[in-house]
Amino acid sequence: MTRQNAVPLTDTAGGDDEDGTDAMTAMVPLWDMCNHSEGKVLTDYDISANMLRCYAMRDFEKGQEVTIFYGRRTNAEFFIHNGFVFPDNRHDSVDIKLGISKQDPLYAVKAKLCDDHELTPSGIFALVPRERPVCEDLSTFLRILVLKDGLVA
Repeated sequence: MTRQNAVPLTDTAGGDDEDGTDAMTAMVPLWDMCNHSEGKVLTDYDISANMLRCYAMRDFEKGQEVTIFYGRRTNAEFFIHNGFVFPDNRHDSVDIKLGISKQDPLYAVKAKLCDDHELTPSGIFALVPRERPVCEDLSTFLRILVLKDGLVA
């Protein structure tokens, strides 16, 4: 399935949600015929009209391709779920998992430093293809990770 769309399912006996509805995943063939372009999500379900809606991101000329924004996805997610990658994808990133070994003699010190900076001793960080690919949290974590015994104040 290229797109998964949550559509409210009314439960006559009263659903689990406060408004008496639960969501189900539905395929919407017309939406699946639209290619992706950069923008914002403009598809939703109008409960009062009991219908799906798709709002145009811009004016389309006769014969011009109609596109929608599939959502914030990395190129890896686009490739896996949609079979394509999007050039100049501003949401593209690569996740890396890093952690401080519990065998590290400075584990307690490093874990405390992580806590002081609102980080955990292990986590997933995103590298982004921008001028500054390393976010502040990752930069801080890497400094803590490579601390040596003589450098701890």
